[in-house]
Amino acid sequence: MEAIVETAQPAPGLKDRAINLGWSLFLFSPIALARALTPDAHGYGTHQQLGLPPCTFLQLTGLPCPFCGMTTTWTWAAHLRFGRAFLNQPMGLLLFFVALGLSGWLFSRSLMGRPAVKPTETIGSMPLPLWWTALALLLVSWVWKALLIRGIIAI
Repeated sequence: MEAIVETAQPAPGLKDRAINLGWSLFLFSPIALARALTPDAHGYGTHQQLGLPPCTFLQLTGLPCPFCGMTTTWTWAAHLRFGRAFLNQPMGLLLFFVALGLSGWLFSRSLMGRPAVKPTETIGSMPLPLWWTALALLLVSWVWKALLIRGIIAI
């Protein structure tokens, strides 16, 4: 009978902690930035406070782009106005919570000395139905935002 020899993996070190902390800060930084902004009353255009131009898609078509209003939504959420954020751009609020949750999870991995997360492996292992669900939610949110901007519905 052959003995099974397991090779020990080296314990995560400072590099793993730094990588996890780096990803955590990368995901948290737009949340902190959103906290410093003021939500635009139109429900879109908050990004212009950062010196960015107005949405070209909206200017050319009169319709919002799929991500229209997400900076405003993140700003509402960072100011703890979750209901307002949801009504403005539902997918934006979902992405805000995903970023916040992942940032916290990665920060805790850094503190506990867990191995570094590899985004390409993590994202690549997500099941296909999750991607289709995210796309469907984005499309529904896009239609919602278009109805808001066109004045067909009001909040």
